[in-house]
Amino acid sequence: MMAIAGFTDVTSGEVYIEGRRVDMLPPHKRNIGVVFQHLALFPHLSVQDNLAFPLRMRGVKEAAIAAKVHSALELVHLSAFADRLPNQLSGGQQQRVALARAIIFDPPVLLLDEPLSALDRKLRESMQNELKNLQRKLGVTTVMVTHDQEEALAVSDRIAVMNNGEVVQLDTPEMLYEKPNSLFVADFIGHSTKLEGVVTSLTQTGCRVRTKGGMELSGQPTDAPVGSAVSVVIRPERFAFDAAARDDNHAFGQIVESTYAGDAVTYGIKTESSETLMVKLNNLKNTRHPVMGDRTQVSWKVTDTMVFATNR
Repeated sequence: MMAIAGFTDVTSGEVYIEGRRVDMLPPHKRNIGVVFQHLALFPHLSVQDNLAFPLRMRGVKEAAIAAKVHSALELVHLSAFADRLPNQLSGGQQQRVALARAIIFDPPVLLLDEPLSALDRKLRESMQNELKNLQRKLGVTTVMVTHDQEEALAVSDRIAVMNNGEVVQLDTPEMLYEKPNSLFVADFIGHSTKLEGVVTSLTQTGCRVRTKGGMELSGQPTDAPVGSAVSVVIRPERFAFDAAARDDNHAFGQIVESTYAGDAVTYGIKTESSETLMVKLNNLKNTRHPVMGDRTQVSWKVTDTMVFATNR
């Protein structure tokens, strides 16, 4: 993101915006909207003057500035706050002012540098929806940096997962979560149970794995050869507390952890092979939930059992 904005020199490759090469241009000539993590609102200027600032810097006439400020305030639902100073606004309102200022001059690209990290969880989730709605209304290409995986899944059309400065997978949120291309991505995106094991056989439709604890599992196809070390990854919501279907994986165990989160309960189940499965169960009304100490059976489908070579 810093290279796109021009704050960091490009050491290799080129940066194009709307077909025009810009990596040789200084930041102020790239016409890019940026929202920083700490917003960088001018504390001595009112909301409307903060919004007007980038237009005045571009020599826009005052009549046009007034019209664009009015439209931008309506877009972010802050028309009633035009004369207030930033310190008279809530965190969410300040966030919307920063967004409005970044888009008021119609940039071709909007860059967001962890813009929601300073907000509390409830406000952050509300702003995620506002960001998506705003981006869809404007149709502006938006690049957002975040270390919050749930936030990335919630707001993005596509996500680039980076490791050691390299993009290791660029895909839709659904594909990253459901079909990660490596153990790193599977481990990085979302929560999972991860079991270490060895491939014991390969078939046309998948593989068989024996875990370190001795559990025998069927999994998705893998390019790891027979005898090689692998990691088995299962998402917590893929487990079911019931008798396994004939072709499903299953395990018996005892509940040793239980975390209540309102809409769901997450359990830690220690299996007979002394391995721990993380199981998430929706908190449905009038449903009996397992409790600490219960012995239980869980099952999960072979298609939900991802298998990756451990050294990848």
